[in-house]
Amino acid sequence: MANIIDENTNDGSGIIKNKENKSGISVYYQNIQGLVPFSQLSSHHPTLDLNKLTELQAEIALNKPDIVVLNETWLKSSVLDSEILTDDYSVFRCDRSSRTHPIDPHNPKKFRKNGGGVLIAINRNISVDARIIHTDCDSALIPLL
Repeated sequence: MANIIDENTNDGSGIIKNKENKSGISVYYQNIQGLVPFSQLSSHHPTLDLNKLTELQAEIALNKPDIVVLNETWLKSSVLDSEILTDDYSVFRCDRSSRTHPIDPHNPKKFRKNGGGVLIAINRNISVDARIIHTDCDSALIPLL
């Protein structure tokens, strides 16, 4: 299955379309490197980086991808999905926590409490059947129906 990137910026973001997929499902991917400013990482409810958020929302409004995939979101559970994306998308997130990233008992100074995180958003026009798979690390199986 061949994927082509229709648009790509220097930061690794882009719209990916599957050439062999006749339905034309488009995927927007970006290593967002923090929707939360570094200075806000220790806050329970951090202020979002409005420049990054505005650029992300403009890109999504312009291209209207079917699926949005963001990594390194740096979000916390106190940040609502509606603060990031419109209700046009079903949002699935895994924010960094002590459960997903436990302290390494052999090197406790290596542990970083903040950062990480993944967000997958699927346009509500696409039927999904999301299933959480319980393993040592959270996993989600999200088939497109």
